Amino acid sequence: MSHCHGRSLSKHDATDPTSCADHSSLPYSHSAGKQAQLSHLTTKLGSNLSRPIFFMQILSTHATKPRQSGFTLIELMVTLSVLVVLMALAVPSFQSMMASSTVTTTTNDLLTTLAQARSNAVRRGARVTVCKSANGSQCVTTGDWEQGWIMFNDDDHAGTNASVSTGETITFASPATAGGIVVNGNLDYVSYAADGQAKKMDGVAGFQAGTLRVCNTSSSLSNDKRARDLKLSRPGRVIIEKPVGGVVASCPFP
Repeated sequence: MSHCHGRSLSKHDATDPTSCADHSSLPYSHSAGKQAQLSHLTTKLGSNLSRPIFFMQILSTHATKPRQSGFTLIELMVTLSVLVVLMALAVPSFQSMMASSTVTTTTNDLLTTLAQARSNAVRRGARVTVCKSANGSQCVTTGDWEQGWIMFNDDDHAGTNASVSTGETITFASPATAGGIVVNGNLDYVSYAADGQAKKMDGVAGFQAGTLRVCNTSSSLSNDKRARDLKLSRPGRVIIEKPVGGVVASCPFP
C-alpha cells in the first residue's frame, strides 16, 4: 500500500495521480458544494433542452407582467366634449332628414292611391273614387286628408259628395298620417270614370281639377323643403310640384 502526506492510499487511489493532490489548502465544503450544484443544473438542462415545454415554463416564470392601460380623466373629458359637439351638429340634421322623408313618403302614398284608382276604373270600366275618411269605411266632407283616405268601387256615384253605398267595395284604406303631416287642398274626393278622366259625382257638372298639398309642420324644415303639391289635371293625371316661394310652418291651404 502506498502512502501520501502521511495517509494510506488504496490500490485504486494509488493508480490515480490526482489522489495525492494537496486538498488541504482548499475550502472543500464550499467549492465542492458549488461544483455539485453546477453539475446537477448542467445535467438537468442537458436533459430538458430538447423539450419545448421546458422553455415555455422558463419564459412564463420570468416574463414581466403586461402594463395596464386605460383613459386618464383628462382624455375622457376631451372625448366626451367632442362627442357632445358632434351630437349637437348631427341631431338637427337627422331631424330635418326624417321630417323631409315623411313628406316624401306621404306624397308618394297618396299619388300611388290616385294612380291605382285611375287604373282600376279603366280596367273595370266603371267609377272608382278616392275620398278622405276618418274611420276607413265612409267618406267625410269635413277635416283634411291627413285623417286618412279610402278607395272604393263607386257604382252609383249619385249626389254631390262621394259616399260609400251599400254593396260597394272598399279596395284600399290608408290610416291617419303622423309626424306633423298635414294634407289639405280644394278637393274632398277624386273620382275616375271608365275613360280614366277625373269627374264629379253626377258627371254632368264636368271634370275635376284641383290641388292637394302634403306639408310638414316641423321646425327642422326650411320653408322651401316643407311641402309638395299634387295637382290634378282635367285628363285625370296627377303631377307633383314644389310650391313656389315655399310654405310656412302653419301649412296653409294652397
